[in-house]
Amino acid sequence: FGRTTGMDHGLTTGPYYAFKIAPGIHYTMGGVKINTKTEVLTKKQQPIPALYAAGEVTGGLHGDTESVAIPSPTL
Repeated sequence: FGRTTGMDHGLTTGPYYAFKIAPGIHYTMGGVKINTKTEVLTKKQQPIPALYAAGEVTGGLHGDTESVAIPSPTL
């Protein structure tokens, strides 16, 4: 598309700034709890044999509603 990434220019003059960026969850809406093996857990935190889950139904992210678009952070 003829665009550059910005990394095609040398970093010869400052000042330089750095900051840490990390993903985060902006809200939760229920869902099933799982462990690191994707096993679904009971209320007593015990795995249910042969029951696995993945995606939006796990960990409480989004649950029974669709994703919501949010603007990206700006400096």
